[in-house]
Amino acid sequence: MRALLSKSTAPANLTHHINPYQKLRSEILFSLFYQTFDVIHADTPELRAQAHRLRYQVFCIENQGYEDHTSHPNGQEADSYDDHATHSLLVYKPTKTAIGTVRTIFANPYALDQSFPLQNLSSASALHNESYVKSGCEISRLCISRELRTKIKDDLSHKRHHLGLNDPSLMRIALAIAPIGLIRGCFEMALSRNVLNCYGVMEPHHLNKLVKAGLLHKKLGENISYHGERTPFMMNILETFDNAVLHHRDIWNIVSYRGFNHNLAQIVSRKQQMKLIYQH
Repeated sequence: MRALLSKSTAPANLTHHINPYQKLRSEILFSLFYQTFDVIHADTPELRAQAHRLRYQVFCIENQGYEDHTSHPNGQEADSYDDHATHSLLVYKPTKTAIGTVRTIFANPYALDQSFPLQNLSSASALHNESYVKSGCEISRLCISRELRTKIKDDLSHKRHHLGLNDPSLMRIALAIAPIGLIRGCFEMALSRNVLNCYGVMEPHHLNKLVKAGLLHKKLGENISYHGERTPFMMNILETFDNAVLHHRDIWNIVSYRGFNHNLAQIVSRKQQMKLIYQH
């Protein structure tokens, strides 16, 4: 798929606001990110097993008490929602090591009221409206292993000149924006099912980081208590891309893969609009 991408596939009506400096900076960070990391769709049993092992490492070992490790004797954290979910992996390219994962949970056609974990935590109307649930997905189990992150930080310190990371600050930036790759994975999984609305729940300070990166969200009701304070939210992929391309091009370039996913979101939006027209 990537070989078919032009140098820039950004929607033409949204690119005339970009100044040359912003464009150059975004291309530098794009190259930095994809020299260091890759985003893989876990679409084989072997890759899905990697995702579940990473979740066990993060939620059962590194964050003891979040999930009970004794409930997962095979060393793979999983639950019933994985039956209607897809998975993505964040891979550190120099060693081909998967260091992070995320799942995208879609509506359960046999039990819409039990489609998403968030439905059991929040009474927000959007999470319990049949039409919203059918056309949405939940971003869930987004994580990067703390242990593996430390290892790749050490590895980058030794390989940064080979990777072109002569400035130590570039290495810090690469690590800081690593989770953005997992957001890309979620968005791609959603778009592959013609879904634009994503639900999720995060610690407020992590959600604020998404806001600073230009990833728009709408808060769903009040904060909830779930392993600490959490904020339930929803994001529209197309609205997020439309905002980020104008105000946070660095992040937009990475998440949209130089605009390819932004164009997909526009196509999905048009499909949804046509469907509504035919229904009426």
